[in-house]
Parts: sequence; structure tokens; C-alpha cells
Amino acid sequence: MKVLGLDLSLRGTGICLLEGEPGAEPTKRTELVPMNEAKTVEERVLRLVAITERIVSLINGENPDHIIIEAAAKDQKWQAAAIGEIHGVVKVQVYLASGKFPWVKESNTMRKEVVGEIKRVFVTYEVKGKKKRRVSYGQVPGANGKTRRGTVKDVIEARLKERGLTFPTQDEMDAYVAARFCWGKVAPSPIGGSDDPKETKVGQSLSGAHQRLC
Repeated sequence: MKVLGLDLSLRGTGICLLEGEPGAEPTKRTELVPMNEAKTVEERVLRLVAITERIVSLINGENPDHIIIEAAAKDQKWQAAAIGEIHGVVKVQVYLASGKFPWVKESNTMRKEVVGEIKRVFVTYEVKGKKKRRVSYGQVPGANGKTRRGTVKDVIEARLKERGLTFPTQDEMDAYVAARFCWGKVAPSPIGGSDDPKETKVGQSLSGAHQRLC
């Protein structure tokens, strides 16, 4: 069985392919499709082309049983249009290339399943005499021998490292988490789709419509 996990991002798309026998621990391959800043329409279009071409190439070459995409972050409102554009284009291209419907899952749901619950700790600090609160995940090593505030991704990275799993980038790590979440819940399927019965039912009918169009 093969599962393709995707973490779509404006700075770089993380890709992870898991392969093995259902129920066993899979082997992993990851890669990053790096992205440059896009300021013009032409640059934005070429950025989408680069992402989709690589994903479609992998689908054609590997024929994954399932494809899962980490849902767009809801708190990135200032980037919502660009992120939505990438997600929309990739979902369509995934379906056209494979005839399968990708899963789309919230990151928190997948992280909890793969690495366990990550509890937020609030700390109090002062700014110009006023007390404020913020979430803290502790301190982690930073540049030039200094430390920096840890993020939830630093916690995930540390937990996976304890299992002997390391990644060149956090985008690839996120793609792995998505793929590993999917791996633990599915069996080989001709249409892909999510674990939502309603979505799967719709997927079956649309899959037939796509075959008729082709």
C-alpha cells in the first residue's frame, strides 16, 4: 500500500510517500518543493505549476492508494486567498491525475493521533507595565548558540526524533504526519476518499461521472 501526504505551503510544499504492507510500519520518502516569493500574476501561476507538476509526476509514477492533504490553517487570514488558491488547484489536479479524492484533515487532529496530545502552557509577561499572556512550548536551541521560543512544531519534531524519525524540513515533517495519520486508518482503495461515509458516497458517484467524461 502507498499513501501520499502533502503539506501545501507558500514557502515550500512538503511531500511524503509511505509504502509497505497494511498494518506494518511503512518506509518513508520525503521531499520539498521550494517556493520563491511570488509578487506578479505570472509568478503566482508558475508557482502553482511547479507544485502541481511535481505532485502529478509522483502520482503517475507511484500510483498511491490514498492521498491526504493537511487542511489550510484557519489563522492565516492575510494569506487566505493565496493558500486557498494552492489548495484548490492541487485538489483538482490530484483528482484528475489519479481519479481519487484526497483526504483533507485538520493538523491538530492528525498530530494528536500520530504524536499524542500537545498541551498548551500559558505564561504571563509584562509589556510597558501591562501583564499579558501567551502560549509557551519552552525554549529550544536557536542561531549563534542562543535559545528561542519553541513552537508546536518543535514539540512534534522532538517526539518524532525520539522514534528515530528526522526530517530535513518541518514542511516534510508535516507531510509525514499527514501520511502516517492516513496510513493508520485505511486499506488500499480504488477511489481514495476520506473516512466520512458521506464524502465517500459522493466520491463514488463523482468517480463514475469522471470516467464517463473521459
